[in-house]
Amino acid sequence: MRSVGSYGIRFWYDPLRKAAASARELITAASQQFNLPADQWQAKAGFITHEASGQSIPFGDLVEAATKLPLPEAPKLLTADNRSIELADQRRVDIPAKVNGSAVFGADITLDNMLHGAVRMSPVFGADVKTVDADSIKSMPGVVDIAHVPNGVVVIADTWWRAKKAADALSIEFTNTPNDRLSSEELTQRMKNGLTNDMPQVIRKGSAEKNLASSPLESLIEATYEVPFLTHGCMEPLVCTALEEKDKVTLWMPTQGHDIVRMAMEKVTGFSNEQMTIHTTYLGGGFGRKTHGEIAEQAILASRQVKRPVKVQWSREDDVQQGYYRPIMMSRLRGAVDKDGKIVALHAQLSGPQMGRTFEHVTVKNNNDFFPFRF
Repeated sequence: MRSVGSYGIRFWYDPLRKAAASARELITAASQQFNLPADQWQAKAGFITHEASGQSIPFGDLVEAATKLPLPEAPKLLTADNRSIELADQRRVDIPAKVNGSAVFGADITLDNMLHGAVRMSPVFGADVKTVDADSIKSMPGVVDIAHVPNGVVVIADTWWRAKKAADALSIEFTNTPNDRLSSEELTQRMKNGLTNDMPQVIRKGSAEKNLASSPLESLIEATYEVPFLTHGCMEPLVCTALEEKDKVTLWMPTQGHDIVRMAMEKVTGFSNEQMTIHTTYLGGGFGRKTHGEIAEQAILASRQVKRPVKVQWSREDDVQQGYYRPIMMSRLRGAVDKDGKIVALHAQLSGPQMGRTFEHVTVKNNNDFFPFRF
Protein backbone atom coordinates (compact mmCIF):
# COMPACT_ATOMS: atom_id res chain seq x y z
CA MET A 1 0.00 0.00 0.00
CA ARG A 2 2.58 2.48 -1.16
CA SER A 3 2.64 5.06 -3.92
CA VAL A 4 6.20 6.33 -4.26
CA GLY A 5 9.22 6.01 -6.51
CA SER A 6 7.07 5.25 -9.59
CA TYR A 7 6.13 1.93 -7.96
CA GLY A 8 2.58 2.27 -9.25
CA ILE A 9 3.40 1.26 -12.81
CA ARG A 10 6.65 -0.64 -12.23
CA PHE A 11 5.30 -2.91 -9.50
CA TRP A 12 1.57 -3.15 -10.08
CA TYR A 13 0.96 -3.09 -13.82
CA ASP A 14 1.17 -6.87 -14.29
CA PRO A 15 -0.35 -7.90 -10.91
CA LEU A 16 -3.34 -5.61 -11.40
CA ARG A 17 -3.92 -6.86 -14.93
CA LYS A 18 -3.90 -10.38 -13.53
CA ALA A 19 -6.28 -9.34 -10.74
CA ALA A 20 -8.65 -7.78 -13.26
CA ALA A 21 -8.49 -10.89 -15.40
CA SER A 22 -9.28 -12.96 -12.31
CA ALA A 23 -12.28 -10.74 -11.64
CA ARG A 24 -13.65 -11.70 -15.04
CA GLU A 25 -14.06 -15.16 -13.56
CA LEU A 26 -17.22 -13.68 -12.05
CA ILE A 27 -18.60 -14.81 -15.40
CA THR A 28 -18.44 -18.37 -14.10
CA ALA A 29 -20.54 -17.41 -11.09
CA ALA A 30 -23.07 -15.69 -13.35
CA SER A 31 -23.29 -18.62 -15.75
CA GLN A 32 -23.90 -21.04 -12.86
CA GLN A 33 -26.50 -18.77 -11.27
CA PHE A 34 -28.52 -18.35 -14.46
CA ASN A 35 -27.63 -21.68 -16.05
CA LEU A 36 -26.38 -20.06 -19.24
CA PRO A 37 -23.06 -20.95 -20.96
CA ALA A 38 -20.06 -18.95 -19.74
CA ASP A 39 -18.96 -18.06 -23.27
CA GLN A 40 -22.18 -16.05 -23.74
CA TRP A 41 -21.33 -13.59 -20.96
CA GLN A 42 -19.10 -10.50 -21.02
CA ALA A 43 -17.40 -8.56 -18.23
CA LYS A 44 -17.36 -4.82 -18.88
CA ALA A 45 -17.57 -1.59 -16.89
CA GLY A 46 -18.36 -3.30 -13.60
CA PHE A 47 -21.10 -5.58 -14.92
CA ILE A 48 -21.40 -9.18 -16.13
CA THR A 49 -23.71 -8.96 -19.13
CA HIS A 50 -25.61 -11.53 -21.19
CA GLU A 51 -26.64 -9.61 -24.29
CA ALA A 52 -29.00 -12.23 -25.72
CA SER A 53 -31.23 -12.33 -22.62
CA GLY A 54 -30.61 -8.76 -21.47
CA GLN A 55 -29.31 -9.91 -18.08
CA SER A 56 -26.84 -7.47 -16.51
CA ILE A 57 -25.42 -8.11 -13.03
CA PRO A 58 -23.13 -5.80 -11.02
CA PHE A 59 -19.79 -7.36 -10.04
CA GLY A 60 -20.66 -6.89 -6.38
CA ASP A 61 -23.74 -9.12 -6.58
CA LEU A 62 -21.59 -12.04 -7.69
CA VAL A 63 -18.67 -11.72 -5.31
CA GLU A 64 -20.03 -14.00 -2.60
CA ALA A 65 -20.74 -16.79 -5.10
CA ALA A 66 -17.35 -16.27 -6.77
CA THR A 67 -15.48 -16.71 -3.49
CA LYS A 68 -16.61 -20.34 -3.49
CA LEU A 69 -14.96 -20.96 -6.86
CA PRO A 70 -11.25 -21.82 -7.28
CA LEU A 71 -9.08 -18.81 -8.08
CA PRO A 72 -7.57 -19.21 -11.57
CA GLU A 73 -3.79 -19.51 -11.50
CA ALA A 74 -3.31 -18.10 -15.02
CA PRO A 75 -6.34 -16.00 -15.96
CA LYS A 76 -6.57 -14.97 -19.59
CA LEU A 77 -5.36 -11.41 -20.14
CA LEU A 78 -7.02 -9.08 -22.61
CA THR A 79 -5.13 -8.44 -25.81
CA ALA A 80 -4.13 -4.87 -26.64
CA ASP A 81 -6.95 -4.36 -29.15
CA ASN A 82 -9.56 -5.28 -26.51
CA ARG A 83 -8.40 -2.91 -23.78
CA SER A 84 -10.75 0.03 -23.25
CA ILE A 85 -8.85 2.05 -20.62
CA GLU A 86 -5.15 1.67 -21.41
CA LEU A 87 -3.80 4.30 -23.82
CA ALA A 88 -7.16 6.11 -23.83
CA ASP A 89 -7.52 9.69 -22.61
CA GLN A 90 -8.82 9.67 -19.03
CA ARG A 91 -10.17 12.61 -17.09
CA ARG A 92 -8.62 13.12 -13.66
CA VAL A 93 -11.30 12.52 -11.06
CA ASP A 94 -9.70 14.93 -8.54
CA ILE A 95 -9.79 18.09 -10.64
CA PRO A 96 -13.38 19.27 -9.87
CA ALA A 97 -12.87 19.04 -6.10
CA LYS A 98 -9.57 20.93 -6.31
CA VAL A 99 -11.10 23.64 -8.48
CA ASN A 100 -14.31 24.18 -6.48
CA GLY A 101 -12.56 24.01 -3.10
CA SER A 102 -14.30 20.92 -1.79
CA ALA A 103 -11.11 18.82 -1.69
CA VAL A 104 -10.09 18.07 1.90
CA PHE A 105 -6.36 18.27 2.58
CA GLY A 106 -4.58 17.37 5.80
CA ALA A 107 -4.61 20.95 7.09
CA ASP A 108 -8.39 21.15 6.56
CA ILE A 109 -9.25 18.56 9.21
CA THR A 110 -11.26 19.94 12.13
CA LEU A 111 -12.63 17.76 14.95
CA ASP A 112 -14.62 18.56 18.06
CA ASN A 113 -12.43 19.39 21.06
CA MET A 114 -9.33 19.38 18.83
CA LEU A 115 -6.04 20.98 19.83
CA HIS A 116 -3.06 21.92 17.65
CA GLY A 117 0.57 20.89 17.78
CA ALA A 118 3.79 22.45 16.49
CA VAL A 119 7.12 20.64 16.55
CA ARG A 120 10.51 21.63 17.91
CA MET A 121 12.94 19.13 16.45
CA SER A 122 16.67 18.58 16.76
CA PRO A 123 18.45 20.59 14.04
CA VAL A 124 20.91 17.72 13.55
CA PHE A 125 19.80 14.25 12.49
CA GLY A 126 20.45 11.63 15.14
CA ALA A 127 20.29 14.02 18.11
CA ASP A 128 17.65 13.82 20.82
CA VAL A 129 16.33 16.00 23.63
CA LYS A 130 18.84 16.48 26.45
CA THR A 131 16.85 18.90 28.62
CA VAL A 132 13.60 20.79 28.18
CA ASP A 133 12.03 23.41 30.44
CA ALA A 134 8.26 23.19 29.99
CA ASP A 135 7.79 26.05 32.45
CA SER A 136 9.54 28.42 29.99
CA ILE A 137 6.36 28.59 27.90
CA LYS A 138 3.74 27.70 30.50
CA SER A 139 2.40 31.26 30.74
CA MET A 140 2.20 31.88 26.98
CA PRO A 141 -1.33 32.35 25.58
CA GLY A 142 -3.16 29.15 24.63
CA VAL A 143 -0.42 26.69 25.64
CA VAL A 144 -1.86 23.42 26.99
CA ASP A 145 1.05 20.96 27.28
CA ILE A 146 4.10 19.48 25.57
CA ALA A 147 4.57 15.91 24.35
CA HIS A 148 7.96 14.23 24.04
CA VAL A 149 8.48 12.64 20.62
CA PRO A 150 11.52 11.05 18.96
CA ASN A 151 14.19 13.72 18.35
CA GLY A 152 12.12 16.56 19.80
CA VAL A 153 8.84 17.70 21.32
CA VAL A 154 5.38 18.77 20.20
CA VAL A 155 4.02 21.92 21.81
CA ILE A 156 0.23 21.68 22.12
CA ALA A 157 -2.01 24.77 22.18
CA ASP A 158 -5.49 25.96 21.30
CA THR A 159 -4.33 27.25 17.88
CA TRP A 160 -1.45 26.26 15.64
CA TRP A 161 0.05 29.75 15.61
CA ARG A 162 0.15 29.87 19.40
CA ALA A 163 1.69 26.40 19.43
CA LYS A 164 4.29 27.50 16.89
CA LYS A 165 5.22 30.68 18.79
CA ALA A 166 5.58 28.67 21.99
CA ALA A 167 7.67 25.99 20.26
CA ASP A 168 10.05 28.69 19.01
CA ALA A 169 10.33 30.16 22.53
CA LEU A 170 10.73 26.83 24.34
CA SER A 171 13.93 26.43 26.34
CA ILE A 172 15.33 23.15 25.04
CA GLU A 173 18.77 21.58 24.64
CA PHE A 174 19.65 18.70 22.34
CA THR A 175 22.33 16.04 22.66
CA ASN A 176 25.58 16.36 20.76
CA THR A 177 26.34 14.16 17.76
CA PRO A 178 29.40 13.55 15.56
CA ASN A 179 27.56 15.42 12.81
CA ASP A 180 27.21 18.76 14.63
CA ARG A 181 29.97 20.41 12.61
CA LEU A 182 29.45 18.55 9.36
CA SER A 183 29.68 20.94 6.40
CA SER A 184 28.95 20.92 2.71
CA GLU A 185 32.66 21.29 2.05
CA GLU A 186 33.43 18.13 4.02
CA LEU A 187 30.72 16.16 2.23
CA THR A 188 32.11 17.25 -1.13
CA GLN A 189 35.57 16.12 -0.07
CA ARG A 190 34.23 12.74 1.04
CA MET A 191 32.66 12.25 -2.38
CA LYS A 192 35.91 13.19 -4.09
CA ASN A 193 37.70 10.66 -1.92
CA GLY A 194 35.15 8.07 -2.96
CA LEU A 195 35.99 8.59 -6.61
CA THR A 196 39.60 7.64 -5.92
CA ASN A 197 38.75 4.70 -3.67
CA ASP A 198 40.66 1.58 -4.67
CA MET A 199 37.86 -0.72 -3.51
CA PRO A 200 34.85 0.26 -5.60
CA GLN A 201 31.65 -1.69 -5.97
CA VAL A 202 31.54 -2.70 -9.60
CA ILE A 203 28.05 -2.65 -11.07
CA ARG A 204 28.88 -3.74 -14.58
CA LYS A 205 32.26 -4.45 -16.02
CA GLY A 206 33.08 -4.62 -19.69
CA SER A 207 36.05 -3.55 -21.77
CA ALA A 208 35.80 0.20 -21.02
CA GLU A 209 39.11 0.53 -19.20
CA LYS A 210 40.93 -1.43 -21.89
CA ASN A 211 39.40 0.65 -24.68
CA LEU A 212 40.16 3.89 -22.87
CA ALA A 213 43.82 2.91 -22.47
CA SER A 214 44.14 2.18 -26.18
CA SER A 215 42.26 5.25 -27.45
CA PRO A 216 44.11 8.33 -28.79
CA LEU A 217 44.33 11.20 -26.31
CA GLU A 218 42.36 13.51 -28.59
CA SER A 219 39.39 11.15 -28.49
CA LEU A 220 39.14 11.07 -24.68
CA ILE A 221 36.47 13.07 -22.84
CA GLU A 222 36.33 13.41 -19.07
CA ALA A 223 33.96 15.39 -16.79
CA THR A 224 32.99 15.41 -13.11
CA TYR A 225 29.49 16.37 -12.00
CA GLU A 226 28.13 17.12 -8.53
CA VAL A 227 24.50 17.59 -7.47
CA PRO A 228 23.39 18.96 -4.09
CA PHE A 229 20.81 17.84 -1.57
CA LEU A 230 17.30 18.83 -2.67
CA THR A 231 14.25 19.09 -0.46
CA HIS A 232 10.86 17.96 -1.74
CA GLY A 233 9.16 21.31 -1.08
CA CYS A 234 5.61 19.96 -1.01
CA MET A 235 2.90 22.62 -1.17
CA GLU A 236 1.46 21.33 2.12
CA PRO A 237 4.10 20.48 4.76
CA LEU A 238 3.65 17.37 6.90
CA VAL A 239 0.40 17.28 8.87
CA CYS A 240 -1.53 14.62 10.78
CA THR A 241 -4.51 14.66 13.12
CA ALA A 242 -4.65 11.84 15.67
CA LEU A 243 -7.10 10.62 18.27
CA GLU A 244 -5.84 7.88 20.55
CA GLU A 245 -8.48 6.23 22.71
CA LYS A 246 -8.41 3.33 25.14
CA ASP A 247 -8.64 0.57 22.57
CA LYS A 248 -8.17 2.27 19.19
CA VAL A 249 -6.33 5.01 17.33
CA THR A 250 -7.57 7.04 14.38
CA LEU A 251 -5.56 9.22 12.00
CA TRP A 252 -6.60 11.80 9.45
CA MET A 253 -3.64 12.51 7.17
CA PRO A 254 -2.21 12.63 3.67
CA THR A 255 0.18 9.75 3.05
CA GLN A 256 1.87 7.85 0.25
CA GLY A 257 2.78 4.94 2.51
CA HIS A 258 -0.17 3.50 4.40
CA ASP A 259 1.76 0.37 5.31
CA ILE A 260 4.65 2.39 6.75
CA VAL A 261 2.24 4.62 8.70
CA ARG A 262 0.45 1.51 9.97
CA MET A 263 3.79 0.16 11.24
CA ALA A 264 4.44 3.50 12.96
CA MET A 265 0.99 3.33 14.60
CA GLU A 266 1.66 -0.20 15.79
CA LYS A 267 5.07 0.80 17.15
CA VAL A 268 3.62 3.63 19.23
CA THR A 269 0.39 2.02 20.41
CA GLY A 270 0.91 -1.74 20.29
CA PHE A 271 -2.60 -2.01 18.82
CA SER A 272 -3.66 -4.68 16.36
CA ASN A 273 -4.54 -3.89 12.77
CA GLU A 274 -8.28 -3.90 13.57
CA GLN A 275 -7.78 -1.17 16.18
CA MET A 276 -6.11 1.28 13.78
CA THR A 277 -7.81 3.49 11.18
CA ILE A 278 -6.31 5.90 8.65
CA HIS A 279 -8.59 8.42 6.93
CA THR A 280 -6.65 9.55 3.87
CA THR A 281 -6.97 13.18 2.76
CA TYR A 282 -5.73 14.74 -0.46
CA LEU A 283 -1.95 14.67 -0.51
CA GLY A 284 -0.99 18.33 -0.92
CA GLY A 285 2.12 17.29 -2.83
CA GLY A 286 4.30 14.36 -1.86
CA PHE A 287 7.00 13.38 -4.36
CA GLY A 288 7.96 10.51 -2.04
CA ARG A 289 8.40 12.64 1.10
CA LYS A 290 5.05 11.63 2.56
CA THR A 291 5.91 7.95 2.60
CA HIS A 292 7.31 8.11 6.13
CA GLY A 293 5.52 7.81 9.45
CA GLU A 294 7.17 10.26 11.84
CA ILE A 295 4.32 12.78 11.69
CA ALA A 296 1.88 10.00 12.63
CA GLU A 297 3.96 9.09 15.68
CA GLN A 298 4.12 12.72 16.75
CA ALA A 299 0.37 13.23 16.45
CA ILE A 300 -0.45 10.02 18.35
CA LEU A 301 1.93 10.90 21.19
CA ALA A 302 0.47 14.42 21.37
CA SER A 303 -3.08 13.06 21.51
CA ARG A 304 -2.05 10.62 24.24
CA GLN A 305 -0.57 13.44 26.28
CA VAL A 306 -3.77 15.53 26.38
CA LYS A 307 -6.34 12.77 25.76
CA ARG A 308 -7.91 14.80 22.96
CA PRO A 309 -7.56 14.91 19.19
CA VAL A 310 -4.48 16.88 18.13
CA LYS A 311 -3.54 18.13 14.68
CA VAL A 312 0.24 18.35 14.41
CA GLN A 313 1.50 20.42 11.50
CA TRP A 314 5.04 21.27 10.50
CA SER A 315 6.02 24.75 9.38
CA ARG A 316 7.80 25.31 6.10
CA GLU A 317 11.03 25.73 8.07
CA ASP A 318 10.51 22.36 9.77
CA ASP A 319 9.75 20.78 6.42
CA VAL A 320 13.00 21.99 4.86
CA GLN A 321 15.25 21.32 7.84
CA GLN A 322 13.86 17.86 8.64
CA GLY A 323 13.50 16.63 5.04
CA TYR A 324 14.56 13.32 3.59
CA TYR A 325 16.50 14.98 0.82
CA ARG A 326 17.33 13.85 -2.65
CA PRO A 327 20.91 12.72 -1.96
CA ILE A 328 24.03 14.58 -2.94
CA MET A 329 26.04 12.69 -5.51
CA MET A 330 29.24 13.04 -7.49
CA SER A 331 29.96 11.35 -10.77
CA ARG A 332 33.11 11.14 -12.85
CA LEU A 333 32.59 10.13 -16.44
CA ARG A 334 35.33 9.17 -18.86
CA GLY A 335 34.70 8.21 -22.42
CA ALA A 336 36.28 7.79 -25.82
CA VAL A 337 34.92 8.15 -29.34
CA ASP A 338 36.16 6.82 -32.66
CA LYS A 339 36.83 8.86 -35.80
CA ASP A 340 33.10 8.83 -36.62
CA GLY A 341 32.14 10.17 -33.21
CA LYS A 342 30.70 6.88 -31.95
CA ILE A 343 31.30 5.88 -28.34
CA VAL A 344 33.85 3.11 -27.96
CA ALA A 345 34.22 3.29 -24.18
CA LEU A 346 32.35 4.72 -21.19
CA HIS A 347 33.63 4.51 -17.65
CA ALA A 348 31.51 6.00 -14.84
CA GLN A 349 32.21 6.32 -11.14
CA LEU A 350 29.59 7.45 -8.62
CA SER A 351 30.21 8.56 -5.07
CA GLY A 352 27.59 9.51 -2.50
CA PRO A 353 25.56 8.43 0.52
CA GLN A 354 23.67 5.16 0.66
CA MET A 355 20.10 6.25 0.09
CA GLY A 356 18.63 3.08 1.59
CA ARG A 357 20.15 3.82 4.97
CA THR A 358 18.03 6.97 5.36
CA PHE A 359 14.80 4.98 5.52
CA GLU A 360 14.62 4.36 9.25
CA HIS A 361 11.45 6.51 9.33
CA VAL A 362 12.19 8.40 12.52
CA THR A 363 15.92 8.68 13.14
CA VAL A 364 18.65 8.79 10.55
CA LYS A 365 21.71 7.03 11.91
CA ASN A 366 25.23 6.76 10.51
CA ASN A 367 24.18 8.14 7.15
CA ASN A 368 27.66 9.47 6.36
CA ASP A 369 29.06 6.46 4.59
CA PHE A 370 30.32 7.38 1.17
CA PHE A 371 31.14 4.71 -1.31
CA PRO A 372 32.17 4.62 -4.95
CA PHE A 373 30.37 2.79 -7.69
CA ARG A 374 32.07 1.86 -10.90
CA PHE A 375 30.58 0.39 -14.04
